[in-house]
Amino acid sequence: MNAQHQPGQQPVQGQPPIVRVTAPEPKVPTWLAAAIVTSLAGVAVVVVVRLLREEKPKGTPIAVTTPPKPGTSWYTEPRKLPDIDPEGDMMRALMAEPTFIRAVQRTRPLMADRMNTPSEGATLLALWALAHPPTWADVAPARDETSVGMVRKDSDGERGKRLCAPGQIIRIKVERLQWGAVASGSLLTDGETLIHFFALRDTGALVEDGRTRFCGVVTGNLTFSNEHGTAEGIQMVGMFDLPANRAAPK
Repeated sequence: MNAQHQPGQQPVQGQPPIVRVTAPEPKVPTWLAAAIVTSLAGVAVVVVVRLLREEKPKGTPIAVTTPPKPGTSWYTEPRKLPDIDPEGDMMRALMAEPTFIRAVQRTRPLMADRMNTPSEGATLLALWALAHPPTWADVAPARDETSVGMVRKDSDGERGKRLCAPGQIIRIKVERLQWGAVASGSLLTDGETLIHFFALRDTGALVEDGRTRFCGVVTGNLTFSNEHGTAEGIQMVGMFDLPANRAAPK
């Protein structure tokens, strides 16, 4: 996490540098984005404090050392969707999709890098999954199809691919909506990367500071601004590695 200051402005001794962040106007549907923004807003400050006060964890980095072999990606490029109102025709078309992979393909054109709020694609995919609970095989690949490093480098090329990451929960909050319950929050991986998640199905006894493993679909980069600068991470939609989630959905 790097803070940058404007040229010609010197930081005051003992104070953090002045940060000027211009956030793009979010286009996320308010019916779900509003429910999760509050629970994620404090993530950046929490992580900054932990990284300043604690030694780096000595876990195994989660990034794979080699990319997936050509032709093995779970995701296939769909045709581009027109700019459709996500609460109108897009919603009806999305909810009619019969499988998780079809829902990923339909929402992928709406997945994007965002500042402070998730993208429409991430939000809509989570909504579809509330109405059509995915299986563990839907979200957890036998072999990672991408890595955190690849997503950070080229999110456009990695959206819609799946990976699994172990780490520590920084924040988690369950929201009960008319379509079902979804947990939103952030996980700090063993490689010190933030994963901002929409966690579907069961969250068990997981709470803040708990160790777990999260598997799901990458939807892009998600950055939070704070008084110290920015906290960069990636956005994912998926499930925690729990026995209830490995079982078939009820």
